[in-house]
Amino acid sequence: MKYCITAAERCGTCYHEFQRGKFGKFFWNKTQFWEEDSLLLHDDLMRSSGFGAFLGAQLPNYAPFGITYITQIQWQNLFLAAQQQGGAVAEIAGEIDSWALETFQSHTMFTILGM
Repeated sequence: MKYCITAAERCGTCYHEFQRGKFGKFFWNKTQFWEEDSLLLHDDLMRSSGFGAFLGAQLPNYAPFGITYITQIQWQNLFLAAQQQGGAVAEIAGEIDSWALETFQSHTMFTILGM
């Protein structure tokens, strides 16, 4: 992948984490961050690509420094809007899309954990 990485590839903590399901789903699990099956997008890329601004424009509840939940319908709308916008925003959405589709097979949402 060009933009997203896995938790195993992570170097540092300046990432936005795309986590399957609803954050905090395992209160007994001490590793609620950096889940093995999460996708991560570095904050520098989130900003320079315009993907963060795109999310903010598309989602009134987007919290770049907090928690944002994304349902399947919201993702479908985001993905289509990203494809229409083109450029790096479309490329990032494309990288997230197969992961999101797989996520929605067993979860009703995914979570974006901001900085």
